[in-house]
Amino acid sequence: MFSEIETDNDDETLEKFWKQDSMGIQEPSNEVHGTNSFLKDSIHYDGSRYVVELPWINNMKMLPDNFELAWTRL
Repeated sequence: MFSEIETDNDDETLEKFWKQDSMGIQEPSNEVHGTNSFLKDSIHYDGSRYVVELPWINNMKMLPDNFELAWTRL
């Protein structure tokens, strides 16, 4: 009695192997690339110390001012 077993071709087997081997490992996103370029551009040495710019998010809403509420609670 013969039983025939279907097997994938070598290319498909290798492709499955590499997909399983690299599970959880992903290419860095554009955000990571942007962060890395910001770090490279924002750090410099001025002769006696390193200077690093602070990362600011542009176009953010200002937080509301609660000075009046705090003043009335005094």
